[in-house]
Amino acid sequence: MTAIPLLFNPGPVQVHDSVWAALNTSDLCHREQETLSRIGDVRDKLLAVCRGRETHAVVILTGSGTCALEAAIATAIPPTGLALVLDNGNYGERLRDVASARGIEHEWLEFGWGRQFDLPRIEAALQARTFTHILMVHHETSTGMLNPLADVAALAQLHSCELIVDAVSSVGAEEINVTALGVDWLVGSSNKCLEGLPGMSFVCARSEHLEGGSRNRPGLYLDLQAQYQAQAVRGEPAFTPAVQVLAAWQAALDIMLEEGVTARHKRYARGTSLIREHAKQLGLVPFAQEGKRSCCTSVFHLPKGVRYTDFHAAMLQRGYVVYHCPPRMGEVVRIATMGQLKPSQIKGMLEAMTASLHEGKDTTNG
Repeated sequence: MTAIPLLFNPGPVQVHDSVWAALNTSDLCHREQETLSRIGDVRDKLLAVCRGRETHAVVILTGSGTCALEAAIATAIPPTGLALVLDNGNYGERLRDVASARGIEHEWLEFGWGRQFDLPRIEAALQARTFTHILMVHHETSTGMLNPLADVAALAQLHSCELIVDAVSSVGAEEINVTALGVDWLVGSSNKCLEGLPGMSFVCARSEHLEGGSRNRPGLYLDLQAQYQAQAVRGEPAFTPAVQVLAAWQAALDIMLEEGVTARHKRYARGTSLIREHAKQLGLVPFAQEGKRSCCTSVFHLPKGVRYTDFHAAMLQRGYVVYHCPPRMGEVVRIATMGQLKPSQIKGMLEAMTASLHEGKDTTNG
């Protein structure tokens, strides 16, 4: 095995050398001007990625994407609110879990893992009850599905619902214009398609949602209005952020904006196309059989008799990290092209994939 295996899991990802260099900064105080300027710059760059400078504002948090997701849901939905939760995978279920944990009244609309949203069914649900919010995942990483954000956003506007979007695995890889789409709350993290390091996340919300004083106060740290007042109005963090990870994120966003979302999407998609074609030649069946699939994550059923644990171990021995799926999906594997992966590295992974599968079959037959 190589000393440092290459990451083909859907985050954390391989990052650019300049991101590592930025992480290796000096000791920094979180309330000195260097950090304060960096917070403002990261917030502004994230607005540029989400294309919301005229209508939205960004709050950054130290914590995973789930931290920001819970902050958005808990801040956005009042005690009198009613949420429609759209679910076709593991992260759709997480939306339901957050709503349940927060005591938010909601209706869970389940479509089945790997199946696309049934838009007429969503429309019928919205006509049957007066919902205040719709919750959805854009890129359902567990199955490799890309859900129809524009269609759901149109339904949200038609029925006067605020839309909360988990874009943790799509922002940076998919064109998202929060202003044009009318997205109220969009959640992302530092360590997937934005190609930063893990540990930070953000919420991009309509400015009026963050500026007013009538929202919930979901505890102390997850109160996005209070965080906004600190970061945007007073120009300082409410609490100590991960200052070195923030520096690395700033460097990653510089690369993101220089490359552009369209070019990054194409780069990821080229690698994904190679993986899917190779998998087809090996007889691997995609888990998601219908709808639009992700540009950067693929999920395959492993051949009969090949266990994921054995395949993962064989790939790791050859220097590549692939990823598991929830047990209910059976013996499947996730392979992602997020991050700074070179064509030669993808080619090497495909060769390792062939050898590892043959090894697994030989073990089974033996």
